[in-house]
Amino acid sequence: MHASPLAIGIDASTQGVKALALGPDGPEALAAVRFADDLPSFGAPEGFVPDPDPAVRRAPPAMWEEGVRLALERLGAEADLSRAACVAGSAQQHGLVLSTARGEPVAPLAPIWMDHSTGPECAALEARFGAALRARTGSAATERFTGPQARKAAREDPAAWARAERVHCIASWLNSRLVEGGDAPCDPGSASGQNLMDLAARAWDPEIAEFTVPGLAAKLPRIVPSDAVSGALAPAFAVGGLRAGTPVLVWSGDNPDSLLGMGCAAPGEAVASLGTSDTFFAALDAPRTDPDGFGNVFCTSAGGYMSLSCFTNGALARDRVRREAGVDWAGFDAALAATAPGGGGRLLLPWFSPESVPRVARAGARRSYASAAPADEIRALCEGQALAMRLHAGWIGSSFRRLGVTGGGSKCAGFLRILADVFQAPVERLKSSETVALGAAMRAWSHLSGEPLPSLATRLCRPAARMEPDPATAPVYADALSRYAVFEAAEAPRP
Repeated sequence: MHASPLAIGIDASTQGVKALALGPDGPEALAAVRFADDLPSFGAPEGFVPDPDPAVRRAPPAMWEEGVRLALERLGAEADLSRAACVAGSAQQHGLVLSTARGEPVAPLAPIWMDHSTGPECAALEARFGAALRARTGSAATERFTGPQARKAAREDPAAWARAERVHCIASWLNSRLVEGGDAPCDPGSASGQNLMDLAARAWDPEIAEFTVPGLAAKLPRIVPSDAVSGALAPAFAVGGLRAGTPVLVWSGDNPDSLLGMGCAAPGEAVASLGTSDTFFAALDAPRTDPDGFGNVFCTSAGGYMSLSCFTNGALARDRVRREAGVDWAGFDAALAATAPGGGGRLLLPWFSPESVPRVARAGARRSYASAAPADEIRALCEGQALAMRLHAGWIGSSFRRLGVTGGGSKCAGFLRILADVFQAPVERLKSSETVALGAAMRAWSHLSGEPLPSLATRLCRPAARMEPDPATAPVYADALSRYAVFEAAEAPRP
């Protein structure tokens, strides 16, 4: 009797890489690499090389490549990868890698999604296209997107720009390294996070690309559907039992694959991904745009559309406040259990780093209070993060039937209680927190088996826990939301 095949899903995130082996009955093995612990020689313990300018966040592409290789090696110790019949991957949604046509990077560092140093480039795009940029690409000009980053790279380092034959986001670059020939395409989920793709046509917008950098269109990878095979696995990644030549599906962004891996593909369902950044996203019945220009619209891995708001100050902000309070994560959760909803009226705008939603260039938390006990500061932080999500989800819909949660922050019961009460919606945590790797693996399994993605989601994306909202907290958080909106608008006026 022959063993059943495996589909491999890879999640190349900010702080590490995870690889998951999916069989016919569900995930069979998982392996992880943390850059801080496993690849310290790259000098990027939090996923980026420290820079004196807090708006600059860059990382070595070689670290991502080595992280993928090491994760696959480790996965081979947990599963028989000779059974692997298809590989798919996801990477942090944005960023820029300039490379040769065979995928060799032309610079040692590349900007990641946390980079906020492209203000002048974004201003130029907005001045030229205005609301049309949002209507055509799904997003206002956004600092972390590949288009503004490419414009900055061409201006600041024209020699590197001249050497570059390809302008990649991180997903398509890693895909290029993984396949023979080294020239992989881009899927609509990744391409829609660049301020360069026409959402309706699912093709690069020639006018926007030419304005961004003359000749840019010739350097962009081709766009193919998310179920397309991008190439054959290169010998350099035939590790852990994987076979060279194994089909590799086109890589996507982490957010489209996380939506898939959460099983929240129907309008009225939303996801809060509580990771290095906190992202709030939901499937849309049709593409529409955030009137404030902060939210984004992307293509999904399943062929539809999704909204997304990226809050840069996520896990790193929680970790900072935890350390300042002098507690471990159990103590962080205990502080939330020991304090009351509403936090005594305290409001905290958690902008310890430059923020994406709303756009805040000057780092530093803003507080409505002069001082607070450590437990109260922890509650003010978590409530501030939840209220920001709720405030900036208004353009998506007025209410949600269900809120799925994933990421490291989903392990904090106190934070989940706050989210359930702020949104007045049930919160569900999946059995597997590795929804990005799972979503990529689901795409690979669907390619292998022909099983439709909705059927896979029904089988695989089942909640491990569900938390109902407390109706008694509804007026408390309705008041807090109104006050938070006023406080935020005063500190970060709308453009």
